[in-house]
Amino acid sequence: MNPYDIKIKVAAIGLNRADLYIQKGMYRKGAKPGMEVSGTVTNMGKEARRFAIGDKVCALVEDGFNPIVTVIEAMALPAPANLPLTHAAALPEAMATVYLNLFLLARLKPTDSLLVHGGTSGIGIMAIQMARTIGAEVSVTCGSPEKCALAIKLGATKAINYKQDDFVAAGGFDIILDMVGAPYLQKNIDALNPFGKLLIIGLIEGSKAELPMGKLLLKNLSIIGSTFSSRPLQERYEILETLREFWWPKIESGEIRPIIDGTFPLTDVAKAFEKMENFKHTGKILLIP
Repeated sequence: MNPYDIKIKVAAIGLNRADLYIQKGMYRKGAKPGMEVSGTVTNMGKEARRFAIGDKVCALVEDGFNPIVTVIEAMALPAPANLPLTHAAALPEAMATVYLNLFLLARLKPTDSLLVHGGTSGIGIMAIQMARTIGAEVSVTCGSPEKCALAIKLGATKAINYKQDDFVAAGGFDIILDMVGAPYLQKNIDALNPFGKLLIIGLIEGSKAELPMGKLLLKNLSIIGSTFSSRPLQERYEILETLREFWWPKIESGEIRPIIDGTFPLTDVAKAFEKMENFKHTGKILLIP
């Protein structure tokens, strides 16, 4: 055990689409499923100072499908007291991803118009709420009337059912957060305002598409690809520290909250993966070891 590590007895694991890709062998070599957990600190390295044994925490980890995990303390956050401990497992990956992309890379402003694809995914739900805290106008795409209604309830100004309507027709967006990938590339470029920014954080529907470079140039657009887990370690520490200082009080006040779709025993992870792969979930799926 390294001096700055803590051990966590896992209460819940937040399931992410990256876990699905890891399970299928479609993610980076050597990656293991389980990117975020919540639980109780059971042991600490001799230099670890942020927590005490018995503290409730949530953390970003690299092998979370286990009853006990070890992580450097800087990758852990206190579990909000107003949430069940299991629900805290829904927070760190989605909030870190949204903060990185919307606030650090895109420099989201209150005057911006934002479109979020997958508005009721774990990331989409956090993107709506975090963007609304600064007054940005948020539109989303969702796959059912029920999901559209939830997005509006969470603060979206407009929810577009992509199975019925074309989001390009609702265009005029300054920033688009996209996890769909290839099929949406040209549509995203059409829907962006001049000087707009497209942030690609996932490739659910494919990774290869033709890029309309003429429109890219004429509209002065920026296309940014990013994943939180591939950022330098020090940058990840700093992002989590910002979450703790600025965003955690908004969780504790109830201004921002996770939506939990449901829980599965870790032994039924195949059923959880099937639900995620078929887009039958709303919010976060949790696994209980």
